[in-house]
Amino acid sequence: MFTCLIAAVQSAIPNGGPGPTYTNTAFISPTGGSGALNNKAEPFLTVADAVNDLVFNEGVGSATLRLLGNIGTDNLTGIDPTQWDFLLTNGLTIMSDGGAQYTVGADLSFGTQLNASLTLVNVALQSLTKSGHEGYTSDNAGTITGDSRTTIGTLNLSADPTAADAGTDGGDGTTTYGSPGANGSDGSPPTDGSPGGDADASGGDAGSGANGNAAWTVTLMGSFTVTTINGNGGAGGDGGEGGSGATATGGTGGNGGSGLDDGMGDSFQGGNGGNGGNATSNGGQGGDGGTGGNASYVNYEAAVTITSPVGSGGAGGNAGGGGYGGSASGGAGGFSGNGFNSAAGNPGSNGGSESLQGDEGTNGATGYSITLNEIG
Repeated sequence: MFTCLIAAVQSAIPNGGPGPTYTNTAFISPTGGSGALNNKAEPFLTVADAVNDLVFNEGVGSATLRLLGNIGTDNLTGIDPTQWDFLLTNGLTIMSDGGAQYTVGADLSFGTQLNASLTLVNVALQSLTKSGHEGYTSDNAGTITGDSRTTIGTLNLSADPTAADAGTDGGDGTTTYGSPGANGSDGSPPTDGSPGGDADASGGDAGSGANGNAAWTVTLMGSFTVTTINGNGGAGGDGGEGGSGATATGGTGGNGGSGLDDGMGDSFQGGNGGNGGNATSNGGQGGDGGTGGNASYVNYEAAVTITSPVGSGGAGGNAGGGGYGGSASGGAGGFSGNGFNSAAGNPGSNGGSESLQGDEGTNGATGYSITLNEIG
């Protein structure tokens, strides 16, 4: 039995020598070394070199970075974001080697992709930042699991700060003239003049502003402490401005035809003049402001401590103003035709006119503030 135990121990020790066996592991030292995977005696100076070797030499999914001391900006420069995302997608562990707690004294990326998986063991992160979220619907940034010896100073989960697109402005109206009405024909009886054509030179309605970007959703598991969570939503886009009206002139009504002698002694009233065309030149409707993006939604286990959650919903976009009314003149009514042995017809009425400023749009609503949801 003792012989079997020795054999089992020797099989877990590389080359029969002392020390544990590591797989898919890179050691990071503040002073560096020759940089070999799975070898504590040959640590890497930069996380970038370690990640490159893990991805290309090992082709690993899950991986572990073991810290041999406090690291900072010099150790974190040059990390390939695609490689980092690959490790976070498949599960990345960062831990202090040995009993001491080591610090990552610079901002560490939580990646750009959805559903990252990060486990922290006995480490203190200055800050952990997810790239700004794009889109009005929140997505899952991923899961962070930490033990009771782990702290994160600031966890940044905010939306992309780029302002949402403003609505398109309405086009200005174009000068428009209504077509004249055709004159009535003389005859026994005569015909009435046709009404003039209507003219509309109103400005176009504006488009609504786009909704703001939402902040990330995240899940925190274990028993670690986060001092501050920043998870602000992005602002909605402003509504476009309504287009202004131009000049609209209604068409003139056609003249009524005159009555003619039919040789039979009949009487004929003159034809009526056609009504003048209506003219409209209103300003376009202003666009509505976009809704502000919601702040982060944080799922957390009861043993996780969140000291200061900060997250405001994005401001709604401003309403666009209505366009100005232009010039509108109704067309003149046509003249009446003469009667034969009877009264003249009735002259046409002048066309109506309307020139109103467009209504202002509606301001966008503010997004929801940060939400903390205890799970488990």
